[in-house]
Amino acid sequence: MIKRLFVLVALLSAGFAMSADVRTDFHNGMFEETKLIKIAEKNYYPSSNLVLAYRGISKTMIADHVFLPTTKLGYFNDGKADLENAIKTEPNNPELRYLRLLVQLNSPFFLGYSSNISSDVTIFVNNLKDFNISEYWKIKFIDNLLGTTNLFASDTLTAEQKNKIRALKTK
Repeated sequence: MIKRLFVLVALLSAGFAMSADVRTDFHNGMFEETKLIKIAEKNYYPSSNLVLAYRGISKTMIADHVFLPTTKLGYFNDGKADLENAIKTEPNNPELRYLRLLVQLNSPFFLGYSSNISSDVTIFVNNLKDFNISEYWKIKFIDNLLGTTNLFASDTLTAEQKNKIRALKTK
């Protein structure tokens, strides 16, 4: 009886761990307020630098769902701080740079959050090939940055930057 209970608990725990993949959850629900709030909660996912970055981008996107300008700015600034802290810990991580690029490329210009676009593109392009992540995610990141998924704007990227990102698909 105890063995069966242990096996059941182990199976349930494994199922929860698989459902708690912050990367997948974010990309499947990035425009849904309730899913963004879940990601932004500190205790839902195990603590890691990657979770901190996804929590950050989620907070910046929650700002689109609130009404008061001061609340919008608060969410945006909190999220931006989380992203910056994650990048300070792993400055060459292309996924973290991808996340910050998504925010920078889609933030209103008056927030002044665009000064790292060039360096983020460079680090993303230089490090994605050897990054330990599936090809599925690499292509997803590339497509989102180029706007080919129609989810994100890419008007801010220069033609040269777009070409460098596009070239990653052929490597």
